[in-house]
Amino acid sequence: MASQVSVLKLFDLVQSHRVTAVIYVAVRLGIAELLRGGPQTLGQLAKATGAHERSLGRLLTCAKVTTADADQLWGNGQNAPGTLGTATA
Repeated sequence: MASQVSVLKLFDLVQSHRVTAVIYVAVRLGIAELLRGGPQTLGQLAKATGAHERSLGRLLTCAKVTTADADQLWGNGQNAPGTLGTATA
């Protein structure tokens, strides 16, 4: 049981780093500002940011998974503040 708790703590640390990295990259690319005017396609976002389209798609997928997890934790059934999931592929 104690080793299982240690594994879960380690997983939490790793996951926290991933979430921080996703937020950092999204901010550096200016994704929130680009989506302020409404949804955009992945291609439009990639062109506007100069990012590789498939890589940006993975970033946005990770951001959506992260906010979906937050929705479950908060129990409100709505997207967390600052959600990036409004981008469409």
